[in-house]
Amino acid sequence: MPKILIVANNALSKDDSNGRTLMNFLGMFTPDNIAQFHIHGQVDENCCKHHYQLSDQDILFAVKHFGKNRNASLNNKITLNQNIKTNSAALTSKVIKRSCRNLVLRDTVWRTYMWWDKNFDAFISNFAPDVVLLQAGDCPFMFHIALRIAKKYKVPLVMYNSEGYVLKKELYSGSRKKDIW
Repeated sequence: MPKILIVANNALSKDDSNGRTLMNFLGMFTPDNIAQFHIHGQVDENCCKHHYQLSDQDILFAVKHFGKNRNASLNNKITLNQNIKTNSAALTSKVIKRSCRNLVLRDTVWRTYMWWDKNFDAFISNFAPDVVLLQAGDCPFMFHIALRIAKKYKVPLVMYNSEGYVLKKELYSGSRKKDIW
């Protein structure tokens, strides 16, 4: 079976509709043949043995500290079977309003790639994917990350989308045509 690296906002999990949909879609694959890079949630390890999670807070930390990983002590000895998850869930953070301006700023911060370090490369290299599967969502930076991984590791990129909202003309009802954001 091919080894699939999933790039998605949400973890493969029964607790989230996007994660559950993709988990059911990939049910024929063994957990050892699936790896995932994700932002939110807890991966169901019965479905996926290898995962790497970074949160928005982790990305902000990397940018503020010029590429330093706030979990460097955790990530120093990465192996194929080691799952990397940040401890950002333990941090208390203010919920940031979802607006066009904030989404553009979020995209810009992620696209600095200051968070992409040797640990992330080792995670991908050790798994050695045969294909990258992007679960499309509303984060443009995830499209860029998936494409960057596919090009760097010379593997095909497949996109999967089960959402209708990304195809609508207007995503945010509060947006105005003449607003720069």
